[in-house]
Amino acid sequence: MPPTRLAGRRPWERQRRDSSRRAPSQAHARIRLRSDWVAERIMLPVTRTVSPDSLGEAPIFAGLPQAMRVELASRCEPLQVPAHAWLFRQGDAADALYVVLSGRLEVIVESPEEAVIRILGQGATVGELSLLTGTPRSAGVRALRDTELLALTRADFVQLLENQPRFSLALTRILGDQLRVSRGLTVERPPLPATIAIVPLGPGLPARELVDCLARAMGRWHPVASLDRHSLAGRREHGLEGAAAELDRCERTARQVLLLGEEPGVDDPWTEFCTRQADRTLALVGEAPISREATLTPIGRERDVVCCNWVPDRTGAAAWQDALAPRATHLVYSGTRFEASATRIARRLAGRSVGVVLSGGGARALAHIGVLEELLGAGIAVDRVAGCSMGAFIGAQLAAGLEPDAIYECCREELVSRSPWSDYTVPVVSLLRGQKLREMLLRVFALREIQDLDRGYFCVSTDLISSELVIHDRGLVWPAVAASMCIPGATPPVVMDRRLLVDGGLIDNLPVEAMASYGEGPIVAVDVTANRSRRAGFARPGSRGMRARLRRAAVGDDVPRPGLRETMMRSILSGSRDTAEAAKRFADLVIHPDTSSIGLLAFDEVDRARDLGRQAARAALESTQHPLSTN
Repeated sequence: MPPTRLAGRRPWERQRRDSSRRAPSQAHARIRLRSDWVAERIMLPVTRTVSPDSLGEAPIFAGLPQAMRVELASRCEPLQVPAHAWLFRQGDAADALYVVLSGRLEVIVESPEEAVIRILGQGATVGELSLLTGTPRSAGVRALRDTELLALTRADFVQLLENQPRFSLALTRILGDQLRVSRGLTVERPPLPATIAIVPLGPGLPARELVDCLARAMGRWHPVASLDRHSLAGRREHGLEGAAAELDRCERTARQVLLLGEEPGVDDPWTEFCTRQADRTLALVGEAPISREATLTPIGRERDVVCCNWVPDRTGAAAWQDALAPRATHLVYSGTRFEASATRIARRLAGRSVGVVLSGGGARALAHIGVLEELLGAGIAVDRVAGCSMGAFIGAQLAAGLEPDAIYECCREELVSRSPWSDYTVPVVSLLRGQKLREMLLRVFALREIQDLDRGYFCVSTDLISSELVIHDRGLVWPAVAASMCIPGATPPVVMDRRLLVDGGLIDNLPVEAMASYGEGPIVAVDVTANRSRRAGFARPGSRGMRARLRRAAVGDDVPRPGLRETMMRSILSGSRDTAEAAKRFADLVIHPDTSSIGLLAFDEVDRARDLGRQAARAALESTQHPLSTN
């Protein structure tokens, strides 16, 4: 899911912030201006005639006699709200009821923080509650795309209530439905994008091939339609009016509609129409640098970057990230890998992509290797990975394309043979210098960027200054992972963009809510700390000889206690939010490897941890009834 994103904030609700993102250069300023649509209150009158039949398509008017619908049609005022403009704001006075003829609206609670609570389509009614109660608007309403409405004034609304019992009954039914589905005005996951614009920002990009592949793949799960400039030929309506009518027709029969834009150019009404009507825009880019034509191409608010003709070990997605501030980046390979990489995008757009979230937990997190081995071995296509602390380290390797066996070998070599936690220093800032940890991460990830990884990836850290959870979804991999697994007091905090970053487990050791906020498919949460509530005790053999005398001199007795680093790690896990509750609320499958018998710093037990992960994953997969996407 922009600069830093904080805990609990969803990318589909408002713009994210991310500490690892660089500010755009002046050369990219034009893109930023064209891609941020002005969200002002704009209502344009429409010259179309309101027919009684169009009123009958709205449930609130469906039960009215034909004669009453004819009279009502003469009173209603047709309006058009441009894409991303407000119909009304929270707190406004209620003056009319609105019925959606075409397009889509989003209902937004604007304070204390902006949150989308409902999406309204054709036939929906909005604004009736405030007319009934005489109170200001309890939420704002904004157009997701160009939307045509019918406005019924307060006076006509009151007259209908007094004279038409069927209208009152329909209104009561609608209000009851809203109350039943509202669930306290919260939405756990964002809706799927109903319209998706595919816009190439350069010549020679496989836009048509990508649209065809997306339509085939997404069509396996639900009806999908596609539109381009040529498919509008021969329609009775001309220009953008005909395009809007055709889009409206497609939305009635298909769950998702793909809109193919043209190559960059100035004043291209069709491409601008596509991006204005799109819930999501896929901006296709290649190896060529950003061109002047690309800077003039309008891009929608919710946009992904698709890096085309990608080859292994290539870099360069970061420049487009800085220019377009996308919510996600996708890599499309050329040749034989094109179909597979395009299908991965299709799964994410259709809400069918599996995301895996790996918790922190020191050496216990090595069980993640066994879990991943079983998931991939079962044919489950893992498209997205997130992690905290040691889970961030293992998850980044999976996102980079490593298989579980290679991850196991890397962990054994780096965490056991080399041991990055042995460079002790004078404890002015921390117990360890942290140099060996940085060298390890550079060996494993080199200078790869998160945007260049094969799978979608993010990890979390904690900002000691603001006490906020920071989500790293772009920038270099190694400093993001370093921040996520930085035990406060043991290693120096990572300084990044005026932030002091330490282990994300201080706030959220299992960032499953952040993964759910993307709304791209089922989530598998792997939590190696879930058993911490049980009174397992602390099992360390008593010290003898010189060690015992030193312990008595230091703490006054020889009672077994964890060392300083392990105490710090246990403190992090104890202070984190309830991972079990978060997993239950947001994950579709939760795997709990029982690693309580493994010490938090016992990295030499990597083989046993891996086996425990395998056992837990097999048991979870055998017992689950939730369908997960397979290759």
